[in-house]
Amino acid sequence: MNNYFEVGVRYCKIMEDGTDRNVTEQYLLDAVSFTEAEARITKLLAPYISREYQVVTEKIAKVEQIVATHGYGDRFFKLKYNIITLDEKSGRVKRHPKYIIIEAESVDEARDRYQDYIKGWMADTELVSVNETKYVDYFPWP
Repeated sequence: MNNYFEVGVRYCKIMEDGTDRNVTEQYLLDAVSFTEAEARITKLLAPYISREYQVVTEKIAKVEQIVATHGYGDRFFKLKYNIITLDEKSGRVKRHPKYIIIEAESVDEARDRYQDYIKGWMADTELVSVNETKYVDYFPWP
């Protein structure tokens, strides 16, 4: 099972009008531990950030899978879906919530990629929500 981490990095960014502004950007990456996540993000961002920066937040992302296009989409969407099962003892329908991140250009494209993602599944599913995230980039395991 993959461990996905959300890492927040604060640095001084030069804006389009030439002014400096402190920003915090969220990144998503594969890592084994918090220590490795911080080390990887520091190494990955060093060539792009010329000034001082610091890792300000780290947490485990509660997602099952990341469906990335590696550059095709420029936004990331968090989708919640339910896997629907039937409890044989009680006869009741049970919904098991799951979350995935999909890289896409729009909400509609994210929905289409979700349909491709579940294609061929034997389980019944229902899409509950699609929300845009603040992730700037995703760094998969090397």
